[in-house]
Amino acid sequence: MYPTINLGPMVFPTAGLLYIVGAWISLSMSERAAKRLGQNPDAVYGLSATALFVGLVGARLSFVLLFWPAFSENLLAIIWPLNSGYNLWGGLFFAAAAGFFYGRAKRLSAWAVLDAVIPGIMSGLIFISLADFLAGPG
Repeated sequence: MYPTINLGPMVFPTAGLLYIVGAWISLSMSERAAKRLGQNPDAVYGLSATALFVGLVGARLSFVLLFWPAFSENLLAIIWPLNSGYNLWGGLFFAAAAGFFYGRAKRLSAWAVLDAVIPGIMSGLIFISLADFLAGPG
């Protein structure tokens, strides 16, 4: 278990670093898969980035709604970056909804886009599991 990485005087949380690296690699893999499958890589990257961002915000908001009594006294705690607390199912719901509506707006083929984003989704799940393992909760 390595919750932090010390580089000289700086201390970095391993989970946060792995989430950032995992998001970057996941988006890159989706873009590469789109190129390989003959899809529009910009549209697939836009769909993936939108779903990732909306999923993160949705996961946080659904967590806040589930545990509203803890946040009702201090509303700043909702957006405070040092708080941990995300709801996986809420994030997946909002990410899927955002991806669906983005794909409909861009008139993308659902099956072709799913073929392109699956490698990114799988690598993202690998990084989430690795971050949980190294930081301690997993």
